[in-house]
Amino acid sequence: MRKYFVFIVLVLPIYAMGENVIFNPGFDMTPWDTGWTIETDTATSGSCASRVAQAQADTDIGSSLPNCCRLKTYVGLSSSGWCGGRAYAETKVYQIFNEIPSCLIKAQIKYFWSWNASMCGWIDTATVDVQINGIWQTVWGKSCENDTNWSEVSIGVNDTITGIMFHLRTLIDCSSIYGASLSFCFWVDDVSINEVGIEESKELEMKSEKLKAFPNPFINGMKIRDLKLGNIIQVYDMTGRLVEETKENIIGKNLPPGFYFVKIKGYKPIKVIKLGCVK
Repeated sequence: MRKYFVFIVLVLPIYAMGENVIFNPGFDMTPWDTGWTIETDTATSGSCASRVAQAQADTDIGSSLPNCCRLKTYVGLSSSGWCGGRAYAETKVYQIFNEIPSCLIKAQIKYFWSWNASMCGWIDTATVDVQINGIWQTVWGKSCENDTNWSEVSIGVNDTITGIMFHLRTLIDCSSIYGASLSFCFWVDDVSINEVGIEESKELEMKSEKLKAFPNPFINGMKIRDLKLGNIIQVYDMTGRLVEETKENIIGKNLPPGFYFVKIKGYKPIKVIKLGCVK
């Protein structure tokens, strides 16, 4: 018993220190030379004479904003006559680090989009992803809204993560138009990832055991994990209206983007988010 007691006393202060584990949390340096990686991707297709897709990330310094990370995408289609086309742009900023068993992620975030895309399908999403077992999983996301004010995001993750990513995607798909465009900016500042203490980790674990749903936010469909056979899943919109009821463990495929509550007998309700906009 004595050896076991000494082991607990020595490990607990290390585990509960809560130091920020990522580099350059404020994005105040340019170029980013302290662990961050930038990746961009663009693609265009179709008959429009002008098809443009642009994606970039930089450090926004000297503007009216505090020094911060700015992710930008722009897609556009135009022609002298009716045409159809598709344009896609994507920006990723991420950092890989050593394993963190349970953590709390905090960041200051704002975003802004503008569009001129009547008669077109379009999607834009801004997400925060974490790497679990080598796979990127979304833990926060928004789409199709303007928010010119900084807001704080606080995300508890009760799993071992090895990376953090800020991800911006923009897509426009038009069948017959003269011109269309969609632009999106996503600012990030004051990022921190802190190991939580033992009591905080237990609290996160209790919350996660209420109902296991993945991914959340989601784009196409969400899977309810460890669901007993025959349980009825009910999905309600923000007005309290029942919009889906099923015994299958996949929900949300036919729902429009928005915020929903998932209720299953024997579990506490959880809030879920479906991303994307199609006009």
